[in-house]
Amino acid sequence: VMVDDPQHLRNNPGLSRQIATTAIHYLQFHEALENATFIEPRELAKLEAELGAQWSLTPIDELGERLGAEQVVYAKLNSARFHFVDTLYRPEASLEVKVINVADSKRAWPEPPALADPERPSPGHLIRIQEDYESRDSRYVGDSTPDDLARRMADEAGLRLARLLYQWQRDAPGASL
Repeated sequence: VMVDDPQHLRNNPGLSRQIATTAIHYLQFHEALENATFIEPRELAKLEAELGAQWSLTPIDELGERLGAEQVVYAKLNSARFHFVDTLYRPEASLEVKVINVADSKRAWPEPPALADPERPSPGHLIRIQEDYESRDSRYVGDSTPDDLARRMADEAGLRLARLLYQWQRDAPGASL
């Protein structure tokens, strides 16, 4: 699971790793991909440090190959921001998700269009996160700071990313009748 923040939207590389770590946690906890072995986000961070300036120029499938992955769940952070109203904060973010097969360098999900334009790749599956407004005037010190809200937004993004890859909703009551 690779979460990329190419525009450095939150100016905090730990948040993209937190999204990936949270997604991996939920996938493992729910035994969603029983035969999958996950590469720890810290291994990806080591590779990023090793590649340096070449990181942003390296294709996703090559990164996966270097780490020994068969598939890469790639999520690009398109936007991340806070709306402010007096002492209220509302975190919002959007991710674009694709699954790439490393062996053939092709997108596995979502299906690419029949006539793909190499200059403008088709977008992946979009996830939008919009948290409720939180007040800084809370009875718990530090629970509504921008950093705390950003961490909670990252956790929600990781959960939503993981839920794309397994059946998490139960059947409606009476569905089996």
